[in-house]
Amino acid sequence: MRKTLQMIFVLWGVISLGAALVLLAVTAISFNKTAIARTDFAGPSDVLFILRAGKIPLDQKLVVLKSFQSGTAMNGDHLEAFSVELEKFHNQAGNPKSLEADGWSQTEPDGLWLQSLELALSQSRKNNLSWMPTREQMTAEQTLYKFYKLEIIEQKVVSAQIMAYQPKGKILLFWRFKV
Repeated sequence: MRKTLQMIFVLWGVISLGAALVLLAVTAISFNKTAIARTDFAGPSDVLFILRAGKIPLDQKLVVLKSFQSGTAMNGDHLEAFSVELEKFHNQAGNPKSLEADGWSQTEPDGLWLQSLELALSQSRKNNLSWMPTREQMTAEQTLYKFYKLEIIEQKVVSAQIMAYQPKGKILLFWRFKV
């Protein structure tokens, strides 16, 4: 009887150890998947949410020029960035009041808006996204901005979703980040 109980406990220990190792392996693999950066993965259907958020017509030909998704750090920090060539930008592109009503502005950002744009650009540089323009290039090209979402803690931007449209090349840029 004692040998039988001893054998059952040993078997139970082996099964428990095996289950713990499997659980550890699954956890490690899932963390590893979120830590891998992806580049040039997006197609037109992957950027439709940007068009909807920017109130940009969906019935057009668009080309995703570049895309980037960083791995997610343990604290949730991440960056997503897209560069999309549009056929048409806005149904009322010639009407500044309509653009403003949809949240677009050609005014140079300042305050928290500027802080969020600078964070987006610095995250782009940090991740070696050479295809993202500099602040000076954006100013020179009369870029339109839409700050779709900002999260602010103690007067500091911690996450944002920003769109920028460069009319000259018909390029829509998008950043979503958390720092």
